[in-house]
Amino acid sequence: MDQDTFKRKLTTIFNADAVGYSKLMGDDEAATVKTITAYQKIMTDLIIQHRGRVIDSPGDNLLAEFGSVVDAVQCAVAIQKELQVRNNQLLENRKMLFRIGINLGDVIQEGDRIYGDGVNIAARLEGLAEPGGICISKTIYDHIKKKVNLGYEFLGEQPVKNISEPLGVYKLLTKPEDAGKLIGEKSTINFKRPWFAFGGLALIVLIAGAVSLWNDFNLPDIEAANLEKMAFELPEKPSIAVLPFTNLSDDPEYDLVSDALTNDIISILSYQNDLFVIDRHSSFFYKDKPVKIATVAEELGVQHVLEGSIQISGNRIRVTAQLIDAINGEHLWTERYDKSFTDIFKVVDDITFNIISEAQSEIVGESPGDPREGGTENLEAWLLYQKATKYGRNQTEEENHKALELFEQALEKDPGFVNARVGKGWKIWHAGLKGYTEKPEEALKKAEEIAQQLIKDHPNNVGVNALMAAVHMTNREFPEALALAEKNVEIDSNSAKTNADLAWILLSNMQPDKSIDHFEKAMRLDPYYPPWYLNVMIRSYVLAGRYNEAKLAIQEQLRRSPGTFFNGQAHLNLAVVYSKLGEPEKAKDELAKAIEIWPKNTISFVRREVDCTDQTFVADYFQTLQLLGLPD
Repeated sequence: MDQDTFKRKLTTIFNADAVGYSKLMGDDEAATVKTITAYQKIMTDLIIQHRGRVIDSPGDNLLAEFGSVVDAVQCAVAIQKELQVRNNQLLENRKMLFRIGINLGDVIQEGDRIYGDGVNIAARLEGLAEPGGICISKTIYDHIKKKVNLGYEFLGEQPVKNISEPLGVYKLLTKPEDAGKLIGEKSTINFKRPWFAFGGLALIVLIAGAVSLWNDFNLPDIEAANLEKMAFELPEKPSIAVLPFTNLSDDPEYDLVSDALTNDIISILSYQNDLFVIDRHSSFFYKDKPVKIATVAEELGVQHVLEGSIQISGNRIRVTAQLIDAINGEHLWTERYDKSFTDIFKVVDDITFNIISEAQSEIVGESPGDPREGGTENLEAWLLYQKATKYGRNQTEEENHKALELFEQALEKDPGFVNARVGKGWKIWHAGLKGYTEKPEEALKKAEEIAQQLIKDHPNNVGVNALMAAVHMTNREFPEALALAEKNVEIDSNSAKTNADLAWILLSNMQPDKSIDHFEKAMRLDPYYPPWYLNVMIRSYVLAGRYNEAKLAIQEQLRRSPGTFFNGQAHLNLAVVYSKLGEPEKAKDELAKAIEIWPKNTISFVRREVDCTDQTFVADYFQTLQLLGLPD
């Protein structure tokens, strides 16, 4: 950022965000867009009336600033009152509530935009507010407590990422009868359950078993999740989502450590068959987002949420974790580690692997797989691996190449790092499958060599088996692929990916209905699932002759993945569906869109992804595309 183009200033930052926006869009996209547009205009008009300035309003969020703290608070109160009136005119499931956070802080202004800690704190405050409510920082409270006739409730000291000191937070009480009230400066909760009677969650308690803090903590009350707002029915067995641990250190590089800690906890818990564990893909949907525990539980359909943080300073690391019963709005326990940080990898390994693994056999019995198997003790290799996995998730050509480079660098540090070898194999396989290389056949052959070398020594490594199964699929060795996929589900039945992989392979073995069943299980474990799940599930619907369900899934794919490879595949599949439903003109239009979005769409390219034991289906699928005009 050029210093000549920006200036620093002190300003009042206002941040508003719609609650449950994704669910509203999923239920009725047109109605939601109409409502959000109307509500953002109401907010904008009131902000201008209160001498404020709207900075940005992307999607379901609105950011504004005010020269006066009093103006900002009075505007927020006016907005919530007006939106309440508007919401009272809507059906319950169409109401759109907003949370608002207000902070006074130093910001950097460049053009019309503002940046900095002051903005981040306002976003954190918004996430702590109740739906339809307002939260303010202690700085705002100190300025308005004798100037604005409202009530205030202290919510405690809250951590904010990259801010060394915790933030004092107050909730505005806007009812007339609350004017002048001040509800306690601190809220203290006594822990009600130091241990769990049932096995699954007893394992969770052991995550932070070294240093116990069973004394009272100054923690804010937790809003209980609303069972009626659950996006999914609660599982019968204990259910948990592990939120990404927050890096409270000054160095953003330590995000790799906090993310790895989160990944390790999820991985080990997912091996326990008596638990329902949300997949890391959906957990990381909430990374760096100020979100309430109740919202997470409602959107993911779980009872328990684990959250935590790490803070690294010099040669010391502090890791804090707390388990929350979101349904009852209770802190169940909090644990903290304060350790020497001479070896980052050893600290993370101790916390996530050793304690839980030692308890594993006592709690739920041995697993045929070991979630630790395939790792490394080389810190540099481990950090490179973490970077590589981040780059590789979107599967774009550029990120695929970058991930491959990082996996290779990790292997230079530790040639025996099995998970890095698996990662390298996957990136080479993706390059061959998606045409990210001039010699795709050579890439696929290289991936096969890597998989064959690995599976001899690591037959119970889920990653190795998954890679070998993918190679079998490209070689049209469908029964062999199915055997490995079924083995992986036996090892790790709680994993969204193992179920999705099995679903993909079941399709190729001409079992589309079973394939759909496993995709549904994978999507329940990972509500924010990656786009390839739908891409293959759509073909399962087509093979099963369930064309109307295929159309619904295609519409969801188009909504989720605009302008991507998967969007192009969705249009391609919609072309086949329209052809089967006797609508050739619509089919040709969809084929044209598929080629425009993904020019590599040809018969030979798509054939790499569509194959199965029954060549009659394959021949019919491609004959349909050829008749519609897909080039060879």
